[in-house]
Amino acid sequence: MGFELNDEQASLDVLNNYVDYQRASGEDWSLDQDESGQICLVKEEEEEYWPSATAALENYAYEIADMARSAYAMDADSTHIDENGEKIEGWHTFCTLTLKDMEYLGVADAVNRHQVPQMEREFASSLLRHELDDRYRFHPGDCSKLYGYMAKNGIDPEILDSLVQTKHLMQSTDPYGREGYVFVGTDGDKVNCAKFVSFNDQKGFSGDLLGSDYRKGGWLVDDLSRDKAGILVVCETPVDVMSYMGILKESGKDFRNVTYLVPGPEELKARTISDLCKEKGIQSVHVFVNEGGPLTHNGRGINYIGQKLLKGLEGTVKAKIYLPEGCRNWNERMKNIQRGSQVIGGKQPVRKNRSRGEAR
Repeated sequence: MGFELNDEQASLDVLNNYVDYQRASGEDWSLDQDESGQICLVKEEEEEYWPSATAALENYAYEIADMARSAYAMDADSTHIDENGEKIEGWHTFCTLTLKDMEYLGVADAVNRHQVPQMEREFASSLLRHELDDRYRFHPGDCSKLYGYMAKNGIDPEILDSLVQTKHLMQSTDPYGREGYVFVGTDGDKVNCAKFVSFNDQKGFSGDLLGSDYRKGGWLVDDLSRDKAGILVVCETPVDVMSYMGILKESGKDFRNVTYLVPGPEELKARTISDLCKEKGIQSVHVFVNEGGPLTHNGRGINYIGQKLLKGLEGTVKAKIYLPEGCRNWNERMKNIQRGSQVIGGKQPVRKNRSRGEAR
């Protein structure tokens, strides 16, 4: 991404908003400009001097633009802009850029992320297609990092093969040089959602690609096999989907004939699920939630949103919500099953026979 930074006042405005964000996040930052135009940026006890606001912004432009895009991509309550293009006071949870700031940095198109519900379906699809075709680099000939990363999470290579071959999973480099994978959902023969997840677990960056359309509920995977079991499995994350596929494989069942859904950032509505089931000929819905997820109450039971979902599906399809017994999420559950410390469908750990003298 290139930046044409040639306006001293606009550069100063962006820097001031960036410093405001850092201060709202608890950081001891400040910004001063003397009569000559020199900038002094204080970060905690460290001082940086720049000959101008534009020169200072050039050093931080990539980071600030990345934050602005990510705020929309992750649907965070963050960059809130009113109809006049001004930031709404009180929202400082991620990045407080105005629309004018974002236009100056060349990232104003990120606001389209929140306009998707009002977009024509074809326009949203073309935006997403542009992201996938022109902004993200894919590595179809070398998925070694993808397979290595997923192996650490216990994901079976056969499952990865199925998702890679159907282009639901791709090793990728995002526009800022981060390596990771893109998880793609489809609606028929069209891509409707895509999420980038970095391989760097410490930073843990993930974000939805511009133009992702959640009108079908989120990321849909239903083309791994022509034979269908009439079952919809809903999981909170792509790794949870792959983990449940692994549980099915461990139990000797075919993971390919199930339809999978990873919900988008909005609340999962019963009407959305029932319409999807009617369209796909699905009779049974299984929702697999994680500890602390949007449908659970303190990780111990199903909350009001989950109960409302089940209530709304009554009379249309059979539906049930499952918690990962004794685990925080379904990836942990799958790993325990693989190790033999839990059984499929059982609540109690497997008690292995020990020989005399073996440590307990």
